[in-house]
Amino acid sequence: MNNAPGSKQLMSRTELYLHASMTIVLVIGITFGFAVRTTIGNDLDRIQSDIQECGKLLENEKELVVAVEQVTKRKERLELEYSDLLKRIPKKIVDSEVLSSLREIGLDSKCNFHDFRPSQTIDHKGFKSRSFELHLEGRFSNLFQFFESMNQIPYSFQVVRFKIKEPMPSSALCQAELEIRILFDYQLGLDP
Repeated sequence: MNNAPGSKQLMSRTELYLHASMTIVLVIGITFGFAVRTTIGNDLDRIQSDIQECGKLLENEKELVVAVEQVTKRKERLELEYSDLLKRIPKKIVDSEVLSSLREIGLDSKCNFHDFRPSQTIDHKGFKSRSFELHLEGRFSNLFQFFESMNQIPYSFQVVRFKIKEPMPSSALCQAELEIRILFDYQLGLDP
């Protein structure tokens, strides 16, 4: 009978240890649950911000795709223009062809040709150029039309100098002196 009170005491110690162990497990479980909940909450916040950032990146990608398409089209257009310009640079210059095209532009713009003189040919690195001097006479508006129509010359050229004299009182025609330089014999791959 002596053992009965000891065994009750022993039981209560076991129960106390069991309760203490369960409390510790409960505290650890609650702490772990809170940590997991906090981690999941932070992960969800990061996932939402990543989703928003991905949305912005997708919008930027659409804009970049449009920009790349525009740049590609512009590049193709510039390559065509470059090819056309290269076609305007002949291997050799024939003075009569230059005179003929300038005279035709002069007739279209109602200007009179008084003088056409081929000048010097210069060798540059990668190309050559030949200068031509011409003297025109016409009304100012006709001279203006001539200068505007010079893009019809089938060669690549540069206006080196020009000078327009006002009309004399006896005539309403202006005098124009012009020097142009036409490029020819361009070597591809070399910088002029």
